[in-house]
Amino acid sequence: MYNVVENPIKTNKNHPTLTPDLILKIISALPRDHRESCEDVFYMTMNACNRLVEEEILSKNIFA
Repeated sequence: MYNVVENPIKTNKNHPTLTPDLILKIISALPRDHRESCEDVFYMTMNACNRLVEEEILSKNIFA
């Protein structure tokens, strides 16, 4: 038997679910003066998601 793991990353039904590559492609098409800020937010969000998965899922003993 195994434990069920809940996804700690909540979704927002008002926005589509895109791949990270597509998001970066959209950001690269933005005007240059907005691009760097959007890339920063994108990578900070990816880091936050990584931390959530690491702390809430991968660090649990269910995978041992």
